[in-house]
Amino acid sequence: MDIQTTEQLIGKKCKPCEEGVQPCTLPEADDQLAKLNGWYLTHDGHHPDLHIEGYRNVSIELWTHAIGGLSENDFMLAAKIDQVTIELKS
Repeated sequence: MDIQTTEQLIGKKCKPCEEGVQPCTLPEADDQLAKLNGWYLTHDGHHPDLHIEGYRNVSIELWTHAIGGLSENDFMLAAKIDQVTIELKS
């Protein structure tokens, strides 16, 4: 997998990930995560898994279950999630 900027990831569309597609290696995932602010690796979870963590805090886990690891699609989704405008109501 080529390491890409957030802008490059946002501009892409997901491709089908099926059996036979290799997940990202740990070094690839670490290098790509360095380009995405606030995202980190965990060792479990599948896509997407939403967790409410206190008042007004949500965490999201991404994982391509079909290939048993992270795919480029997971990083594209993370970059696109970061672009979502959050409106807080008082």
